Amino acid sequence: MRELQTVKWKTIRAGQPAPYKDSFYEYEVEFDGKKHKSVVRNFARFLRGCLLFADEAKERGTEGYYFSPHLTLKELPDNKWNILIIEHYTG
Repeated sequence: MRELQTVKWKTIRAGQPAPYKDSFYEYEVEFDGKKHKSVVRNFARFLRGCLLFADEAKERGTEGYYFSPHLTLKELPDNKWNILIIEHYTG
């Protein structure tokens, strides 16, 4: 039987800092064990509900990759990660 794993997250900021600006979504996520970057990346998809981040879209040659959300992952001590997702203002 598989053991359930827990995830805790805290929203640092969410939304546009001013009118006509990009939207910033920043989270601090804590896992109950060390996680590979790909697991954290998939959890980021869950947080913002996006299917494809800009770097993946560019690799696949998808048109309009600039408008896909940009993802930055930073590993912190104690099995924590900082997730920053930037969604460009499109007017």
